[in-house]
Amino acid sequence: MDQKNVISIVDLFIELKNRLTSIVIVSILFSMIGVAYTNSQKASYTAKFYAYLNHPAINNQIVNSSYGIEKWLNESKNTSFMPKLELKQGVFTVISNNPKLVDNTKERFRASVMDHLMKVKQTAVKIKSDSSNRQFIEGVPINYNNQTSYSIDSLSELDVDDIMKRLSFSFIIEKRLHPNNFKYSVLGFGIGLLLSALFILMKFSLKRDD
Repeated sequence: MDQKNVISIVDLFIELKNRLTSIVIVSILFSMIGVAYTNSQKASYTAKFYAYLNHPAINNQIVNSSYGIEKWLNESKNTSFMPKLELKQGVFTVISNNPKLVDNTKERFRASVMDHLMKVKQTAVKIKSDSSNRQFIEGVPINYNNQTSYSIDSLSELDVDDIMKRLSFSFIIEKRLHPNNFKYSVLGFGIGLLLSALFILMKFSLKRDD
């Protein structure tokens, strides 16, 4: 290989140093683009959390299998839907345009679980007088007195208020997605730095090949 075509690390470093002003200007420009982008987005917030229902009379699975939460999860598959709820490996993620997303999420979960429990109890009360309606309650996972049970009597006597007192949440991450000037300015600066350095490297390589 011709010696002049071999790119020296030292020569490349000198070239980058000579172009330092241009690199910084490009990086600052991209940083400004990043800030402009995040401020052009509607304010949004996100949080990750666990939901627990620790009560001997009912299975914790009812939290995410209640109709309201299942409906919320399904609606959230639409990319434009807000607030959005996702569930992965037992961890919920909520994204909202409302900064009070934590309080709103807790309230929505409580309303959904309570509504589900009330319907289960009301249905059990009704079918006690007509066993042919048992099909409407079969399959509901209830753990009554530490034993899985589908007893209509047990379901009709559920203490919904007592169960709801055991519903708790553990939020592990709470942050603002947009606007986030620091994150997007740093990201933009980094992208500008990388692109300008690659462009200089390409020009330097082509010049050495001449």
